[in-house]
Amino acid sequence: MLHQSQSPFSNRFAQFLDWVCFYMYRPWYLLLDEFLCCFVPTTQELKTPWRRLPHLFIIAPLTLLGTIATLPLLVISFSLWFLLVQPFIVQPFIYSCSIRKETVSYLKDQYTFVTANVCLLPNCVGRMNNLTHNTLRGSEMGREFARTGAKVSGDCDGCDGTSHLTQLSKANTTIKNNGHVQNGAAPVRIPAAKGKEEDPIDHAILTEFPASDFVCFQETFDRQSSKRLVEELHKCYSYIIYDILLGQNSTGQDVVGYLTNTHLQAYPGKDKTHLKQLDCLVQWLEEFRSKKDSFGEVVAFDVVCGDFNFDNMSPGHHYCWEHPLFDKYVDICRVKPGLDKEWVLGTDRRHIPMWDPRIGTPEKFKSALEDPALRQYYVFDADIEVSSLDYAGVMPERDEHGDIILKPTVGGKRRLDYILFRRGSIQNVTRLNFVTQLVLLTDHIPVSMTLRTIKAAK
Repeated sequence: MLHQSQSPFSNRFAQFLDWVCFYMYRPWYLLLDEFLCCFVPTTQELKTPWRRLPHLFIIAPLTLLGTIATLPLLVISFSLWFLLVQPFIVQPFIYSCSIRKETVSYLKDQYTFVTANVCLLPNCVGRMNNLTHNTLRGSEMGREFARTGAKVSGDCDGCDGTSHLTQLSKANTTIKNNGHVQNGAAPVRIPAAKGKEEDPIDHAILTEFPASDFVCFQETFDRQSSKRLVEELHKCYSYIIYDILLGQNSTGQDVVGYLTNTHLQAYPGKDKTHLKQLDCLVQWLEEFRSKKDSFGEVVAFDVVCGDFNFDNMSPGHHYCWEHPLFDKYVDICRVKPGLDKEWVLGTDRRHIPMWDPRIGTPEKFKSALEDPALRQYYVFDADIEVSSLDYAGVMPERDEHGDIILKPTVGGKRRLDYILFRRGSIQNVTRLNFVTQLVLLTDHIPVSMTLRTIKAAK
């Protein structure tokens, strides 16, 4: 079992020095962040530009002076931290553990996975995505997931002892929850077009997350915001990390599951950075499996999920469509490289209309996603030529009457968030959902997928 510390170091002295370094550079970080925020307004703030004057002429100069004044603390803290990482082993993740009762492990024949980009970045970077108040958003997202978790455990402040698993890293977070009960949100099935056959995989738009076994977060970069997220999640989830989750079936065979959470480069421009990252991902997956695979083990699932930052239809991403990763892992949203299924939605939201009151609740956003024109207004089209910051402010084209020009194949279908499962494995996909519960908290639409496995006993 891996160490259960909220520090990247297992040594107590190293943990103390890490804590000292963090609080030494924190004032400089906060002041610089606040200074840069003064020059990155959100669409809400642009509606009342006069309110920005104090930020530009009072807060900006003061925070700039504070940033310069705290530079010595930054230099000292980074020098200490650099010396710190030399003699001590830096753990790959930070693990947080909160066990209330002794738990019992049991096998299931169905697992639900969720992937969500929560955009917990420095505030100045979050503002580039039209998001603010990272720490508050971290707390609120934790409450949203805990509220869903309470429907499984029955108590949001007192967990019933069901075993849970979470892993928090600098960039990614994973939660595991052994729940059965589905939430009460009524699913809205995405219909097929006239004359087209219904997809055998059940698919829908939900306003609340289903009861999930694994939740993978991306972009949990800001340490304080991530801490708030974890504090709220602790109300319903315990956090235990193992190198590999291990159980046994009725015949005594070991049963394992593999789960990979990743986040690829955003806005790579014309560079083919994604190809190199995908190559590394495939290599690391194979290396990990070769080290962990044992004779006689039954693999219950092998899933890769996260924010890939490319879609399957934009011409600017064509070099990623046929990467060897997709020979090994299945993307059920695809018809073929370069074309998604008709019912598939995009998950990359347009930044400008993010605070539109017409999508101010999960229910309203769900209704908008069901309408092709509104979906195209609120979600990016899958027609990107070059993935750069230039397209962040792009809105859909309109005709001479002011109506949105519909693009049936690619309109509102820029899908960056994937849940893939290994080709040739024993599981079948029974359901895929697009979830609107975090509409006011992040710039991505989370995705959930349910896998039904052949029971290990068979």
